[in-house]
Amino acid sequence: MELKKFKELYNNDIVNDVEKDYKGLNYLSWATAYKLAMEQDSNTTYEILEDADGMPFFSRGDIHIVKTRVKMFGEVKSMILPIMDNKHNSVTKPNSRQVNDNIMRCLAKNIAMFGIGLPLYVGEDLIQFRQKAEEEKANKEKAIKMIFSLIKEEDDDALTAQLEYYKRKDLGECTEEELKKIYKYFKDMKK
Repeated sequence: MELKKFKELYNNDIVNDVEKDYKGLNYLSWATAYKLAMEQDSNTTYEILEDADGMPFFSRGDIHIVKTRVKMFGEVKSMILPIMDNKHNSVTKPNSRQVNDNIMRCLAKNIAMFGIGLPLYVGEDLIQFRQKAEEEKANKEKAIKMIFSLIKEEDDDALTAQLEYYKRKDLGECTEEELKKIYKYFKDMKK
């Protein structure tokens, strides 16, 4: 595939083809990605790779992935994707629906390697970390408020002892798990 063609496909206006998932993340459905690929190269083919048992996924313990291969413009590109649920979390015991959904996601991602829809993936790994960090921050703020709703001035020494136990200067330095334990400590103390 020539770089010129890749850049053309990368820069194609797909704004009217983009959909949003429940988190508000943009994506191209597999059907749209395949349609756009066929419009560019009517000889496009794809293959769903199978393991030695003929199953359309590969497993090592609790790790499961799907693999696809796409041929466009005479060039073959392969792609893998972990089997995930609809919240993009890895699945340790996938069902047939999850396997199928992820095969089709993998196909769309595979087609993106030729440029079609690839801009949607730029920064995707950063987005998930940003979302996780924002969620953790919100959870910690909520936990801290819950702790402060339980404690009174006379509990200052107990709070200081808890912070010293976890080797923290203040509640903001605590992990979510530590905050849960501190909350439970004060809740049990109030019984």
